[in-house]
Amino acid sequence: MKTNKCPKCGTEITKGLKYCPKCGMQILETDKMNSSKRNETIRMLIICFVCILIVMLFVIASAMSIGNKQRDSSKSTQETSETTSEVKDDTTSTTQTTQSTQSTSSTTTKKEIKNSYEEIDAKTLTDYYYNYGYRQGNIKYFGKVIKTTAYFDYSDSGWLYTIVYMNGPSGSHYSVSCGSFKGDAFKKMSEKNKGDEIIFIGKVDELVSSDNYKSGILGFNDCEIVK
Repeated sequence: MKTNKCPKCGTEITKGLKYCPKCGMQILETDKMNSSKRNETIRMLIICFVCILIVMLFVIASAMSIGNKQRDSSKSTQETSETTSEVKDDTTSTTQTTQSTQSTSSTTTKKEIKNSYEEIDAKTLTDYYYNYGYRQGNIKYFGKVIKTTAYFDYSDSGWLYTIVYMNGPSGSHYSVSCGSFKGDAFKKMSEKNKGDEIIFIGKVDELVSSDNYKSGILGFNDCEIVK
């Protein structure tokens, strides 16, 4: 029969007794005590393991967070650099576009200035005056800048007027003349031979006519010869 000793007085205790017969101390069975100690040890090991696991997870999470921040910072720097580059490219493109637009605008303006006239055949122009009369002709054309063609007849550089007289195209009812000039247009026109073609730009002036406006000369001012 197994016996235990009283932890207090050392008296041998028969297994199964719960109290020491000598000092009356409560007796705990050794197996239960050992089991309790084992359980306590296991609990402590589990707690330690959990604590270590928590610390390791915290360290890993911290390392990942730092790595993510570094990557985000690097990515942000790269994106900022790319954005700056794009802004520069956009600025350059905008500047080039603006310059191109200004150049196009300048070219267009020059072209518009150069072509700020209406091109009409002299016969068509004089026929309108003939068919619709002096008044209606002036309503439609007086003061307009016209580019047209006629044929040199003669020039007059008298003391009062400087005029170049020209014949209209074949079939025209009226001849045409230039009464004032730009630059050296009078000189250039006057150097033509009778019958030479003259392409010129001028501003429509009065119709000098007779016979109820069925004959005469349609005048132009500010004439300039077209090369």
